[in-house]
Amino acid sequence: MKNFFVGIGIMILVIGLAGAIPLEKGKISPEVGSWKVKITPDPVAAAKGEKEGDDVLTFKDGRFHSTGCDSYGFGDAPYKMDGNKWSADTESKTDGKIHWSGDVKGEAISGKMTWTKLDSSTLNYAIQGSRTTEQPQRGKMEK
Repeated sequence: MKNFFVGIGIMILVIGLAGAIPLEKGKISPEVGSWKVKITPDPVAAAKGEKEGDDVLTFKDGRFHSTGCDSYGFGDAPYKMDGNKWSADTESKTDGKIHWSGDVKGEAISGKMTWTKLDSSTLNYAIQGSRTTEQPQRGKMEK
């Protein structure tokens, strides 16, 4: 009978401890959120008059969005993740297509933006920035 109560006591203890251990919450993918970035043209794009600008990139609910490209007619688009590498393709009826790609490392984001205009010319830019808690505002890239 003594062994029975010891067994019951151990089961109660184990069940009690199991309830006290927090379960791991669902992990959020590293890119989710908003990122304040600097978009910098490469030398060829700069020679064509392209300027550095500020932008906010947002990854939310499987969608990518650049507030700086709103005024050019680029909307949001689905994005892909492979580990910490991301990519997205946005399109504008009036200004062509942009391929976005990069890496997320902790609170930092970096990457490349390739803008293919309707005339098939391309402009390349570097992306560098960090996570922000600011809410994105729609509009042109700040210069």
